[in-house]
Amino acid sequence: MTQRPRLSGKRLAAYNHITKKESRILVIGDLHCPFDLDEYFDFCKQTYEKWNCNQTILIGDVIDNHYSSYHETSISDELLTGGQELELAIERLQRYYKEFPVADVILGNHDRLISRKSQTSAIPSKWIKSYKEVRSSFLEFY
Repeated sequence: MTQRPRLSGKRLAAYNHITKKESRILVIGDLHCPFDLDEYFDFCKQTYEKWNCNQTILIGDVIDNHYSSYHETSISDELLTGGQELELAIERLQRYYKEFPVADVILGNHDRLISRKSQTSAIPSKWIKSYKEVRSSFLEFY
């Protein structure tokens, strides 16, 4: 930052304060869509506004992928199919993409479940889309 020669004291401090570049990052963690909480979305919006954030980072587990979990699940009428869970997750994520249109996304273990399953099933990687390709395709869809 270049110093303004005619400013000094409190005026220089005020000038430096209003012209400094500052990162105010909203970190959003573990949405696990479609099982995310409405209250958490509201909290993220309020926090972004309250602290005048200028960057958003989602730190993984954006989509839950429960249907593809390595953990055992009980079969019931309430369990969503893979397609149903993905469609509902995409629908619920739209509000995050609308509210925070420019965000950095870090992939978590739940986001990587499909890729991991394909590797353990010996499916060639050419058949698998990247997370970025999947994200682009469902954003165009809605």
